Amino acid sequence: MNSKARRRILIVDDDADFRSAMETLLFEDGYEVVSAEHGGSALRLVERARPDAILLDLQMPVMGGEDFARQFRSKYGRHVPIVIYTATPKPSIAEQIGNAQVLRKPAELDELLSVLHTTTEDSTT
Repeated sequence: MNSKARRRILIVDDDADFRSAMETLLFEDGYEVVSAEHGGSALRLVERARPDAILLDLQMPVMGGEDFARQFRSKYGRHVPIVIYTATPKPSIAEQIGNAQVLRKPAELDELLSVLHTTTEDSTT
């Protein structure tokens, strides 16, 4: 990771404990982190946050991950990678969202970090 520029990750998950733990972990790993509790609040946050990658749960109240991803892609295109992190992945979800990777909860921490490192590096090249 480029030490001069911290990559920004947007975490979208309704589990406050998960968001808090991931915020701490990713910050300690060198990322700048912003988070939202559902897709609706994430869409409002995206304009000013300008994330380099998004860590997205699918099942959330108010606006779920699939709706968020569709609206995000419609407005901002496909250049920001999305890592779907969910307990109930659908086989075709990565194709539907585009430029997405899917990890099943609970993933090993090393696997999650590896995917985010690769994803954020790929989005800046």
